[in-house]
Amino acid sequence: HLGDNALGDAGAGLGGESLASNRSLVALHLPRCRIGEEGASALASSLVSNSTLVVLVLDANGIGDVGAASLASALESNASLAALHVGANAISECGATSLSDALCRTGASTPLSVLYLSGNAIGAEGACALARALVA
Repeated sequence: HLGDNALGDAGAGLGGESLASNRSLVALHLPRCRIGEEGASALASSLVSNSTLVVLVLDANGIGDVGAASLASALESNASLAALHVGANAISECGATSLSDALCRTGASTPLSVLYLSGNAIGAEGACALARALVA
């Protein structure tokens, strides 16, 4: 758990580099670490090659829709992440739709079973998109 540390995008970028080649870490908790779009994108890039991380917690940072879209892209090729927590991250219906689209494209092959989006502004459209992903 590294929560409440001011890692910022630079720290998340360094962590992402390490995560890409790590073969033992199964959970990474980074709530309230001042990670923005760039840091989320760096972490997302690492998820493409990481095959061990099961839980990623990024609650209360500031990844926004761009960070959510980066994570969504990573979900399409990641084979291990089962829980993604991105609550309170200024994600709107656009970011929720990016996540939903990725889940629809991966279908039953995605290991993701927990998606935590509490405290965002996904709105009715974002919620409907996510609901569609649940039945896809």
